[in-house]
Amino acid sequence: MSAPGPQLHVHPGDSSADSLRAAGIDGSVIVWSDLLHWGPLRPVADESSYRERGEFLSGITDGAMSPDQCADRGRRQDEALLAYRDFPETVLWFDACLYDQTILVRLLDWFARQDLTGHTLSLICVGEYPGLPTFCGLGELTPDQLAGLLPGRVPVTPAMLALGQRAWLALCADSPLASEQLAADDPSALPYLGEALVRFLEQFPASEDGLCRLERECLEAIAAGARSPVAVFRAASAAEPHPFFGDTTVWACLNQLAAGPAPLLAIAGPELRLPQWEARDLDRWQLTVTPAGQRVLAGQADAIALNGIDRWLGGTRLRPGHVWRWNRTERHLVAPSRS
Repeated sequence: MSAPGPQLHVHPGDSSADSLRAAGIDGSVIVWSDLLHWGPLRPVADESSYRERGEFLSGITDGAMSPDQCADRGRRQDEALLAYRDFPETVLWFDACLYDQTILVRLLDWFARQDLTGHTLSLICVGEYPGLPTFCGLGELTPDQLAGLLPGRVPVTPAMLALGQRAWLALCADSPLASEQLAADDPSALPYLGEALVRFLEQFPASEDGLCRLERECLEAIAAGARSPVAVFRAASAAEPHPFFGDTTVWACLNQLAAGPAPLLAIAGPELRLPQWEARDLDRWQLTVTPAGQRVLAGQADAIALNGIDRWLGGTRLRPGHVWRWNRTERHLVAPSRS
């Protein structure tokens, strides 16, 4: 596709957005970002959902931003999308990871609710890049490399919009069954969505040991010799075909593993937990797997039986007596026990 004139470009992160600005692209670049793979989700953005997300996001950043500030940020991001009316074309920039794909379907749902008459909505979605054997996302591309992707954008079709809406409703549902069904249906209109939905389901506690995939990756990295938080982050990232998390997510995961009546992880350092926001000199903290963590890794104990759970994944709240699990071996959901 050739450029018809100034465009609105929507990115899920500051890094790729800044690089595109540096490329001198004609138009405006905005960022819409949120950790939608984590915490509570609601299908419709309203004041209640902004406040709920604000409380969650404030909590996982140790209050670096207040709940009101986080809620206002979400509200302003949606308001910024309305700038599409001032441009003949809007281009959505995404890659294959879970973080990007959840935002993509959220934005497709939003645009499906707008009047797009006379407007072109386009998509750039990449899972690899020539010359980069390990592609970790748009944020690692140079301005020239990003600009080179623009001619390859494709029009967003009605099928893509419909699939985005279906996927967003599935993520917001009070059970993960709709996400599992959608992944099984091979949602090829958005080629990376099926893989991302499976990765979302892998964040549910495993039926084998009560650990989600990221928790297991972190504990296995520490058991294999990664002692610093940065080393654990790198090892967990290397274990993912499409890394979807930033350091805030991993530090929160490590802090959670170190909490509860039977911590699976011991944190030694200036504090007994990692700073989750603007962390510096992280080599001052050292990590070790506790005996309880070793038993869980060996399949001899269950993390939830040891420490309980209260966690939101999309619209599903996991709590005692209502825990959806993911069977790692057979790769399917296990419904909460009725006993």
